Amino acid sequence: MYYRWWLHENNTLGELLNELRGSESLRNASKRIGISHTYLDTIEKGFNRRSGKHVNPTPETLKLLSKAYN
Repeated sequence: MYYRWWLHENNTLGELLNELRGSESLRNASKRIGISHTYLDTIEKGFNRRSGKHVNPTPETLKLLSKAYN
């Protein structure tokens, strides 16, 4: 899946994470990753529903995500 993502340059981080998560639920994936399911949902959507602002995950969160989907 990772290679296929690089073929589509316009994909966002959220789209990649959603594709990697596949049929796994947000709650299960977030427990495995170590972040809340609401934060994972926000990252996948790319914006905060309450504020409407773009989401920029911290380096620590990106490290957790990369370990979970390695």
